[in-house]
Amino acid sequence: MATDPRTYSVYGTLVRSTEKAMLIQVHSIVQLTSPQPEPIYPKEGAAPEWFPKTQILDYQITGPTEDPDSEPLDEFTIKHWILSEKGLVK
Repeated sequence: MATDPRTYSVYGTLVRSTEKAMLIQVHSIVQLTSPQPEPIYPKEGAAPEWFPKTQILDYQITGPTEDPDSEPLDEFTIKHWILSEKGLVK
């Protein structure tokens, strides 16, 4: 079986991290390999999701900003299959 080459930028907030997984509150998802990427938004009020660190190709933790009204979003590059398994993408 061929490996699905699609990867996505997941924008959200890192809630918690363990040695093997990250708990992420997902705010939006964008397919990196799409010629015209359209953001995908999870259902409002969706619970945070656990992602195995082996399926997170890269990440950047933003941290707090100087603007108290602005919620900083962390960015994670995640493989298609795990997002599909969780029902976040098709």
